[in-house]
Amino acid sequence: MIESIRLKKEGKIAEVILNRPKAFNAFDLDMVELLARCLIHLTMDDSVSVVVISGEGNAFCAGGRSEVDA
Repeated sequence: MIESIRLKKEGKIAEVILNRPKAFNAFDLDMVELLARCLIHLTMDDSVSVVVISGEGNAFCAGGRSEVDA
């Protein structure tokens, strides 16, 4: 299974990458949970000064989808 959130760290910069390009990186419930856990982890990491959030593919984020819509 491909993770819907990827994390890259280089020095003091962390990049959180939304990784659902086929869905234009629209959030689903699993993705929201992963993003929250990732950001909480980064707030506790004293080596990180900057967090950049980006999207894989042609769109940053097309919004959200409920499980009913999926």
